[in-house]
Amino acid sequence: MAVIGSLTEDGSRNQASLPSSLKYEDPNGYEGLRYWVREHGFRGMRFSPIYHPKSTWLNSKEQYPLWREAEKLGAVFNFCILPHQMPMLEDMAERFPGVKIVIDHAGSRLCRVLCCQA
Repeated sequence: MAVIGSLTEDGSRNQASLPSSLKYEDPNGYEGLRYWVREHGFRGMRFSPIYHPKSTWLNSKEQYPLWREAEKLGAVFNFCILPHQMPMLEDMAERFPGVKIVIDHAGSRLCRVLCCQA
């Protein structure tokens, strides 16, 4: 699951966020992103692969439609990610350079703890 968030115009705070029914493996997940951005003014999505250290979905081809839609919409993708997952994100950033990406908590104590458990 991902979280869809709405930032203020200046990006200073969330006005609203909600758990999304978007599943990472859903090839039609882009429709949900489009709906929330266009109909409700949401700015993007937050992904937390940090909680799934062994997952490999991040740069799978099933994700391409979602990333293409994010480029079209000017959406922001925010990631809470582990260091060993960064090459997957780098791959997607190179494939979809129009997607704005925010990486949070990289290198935090939580990251180091989870990395050691991966």
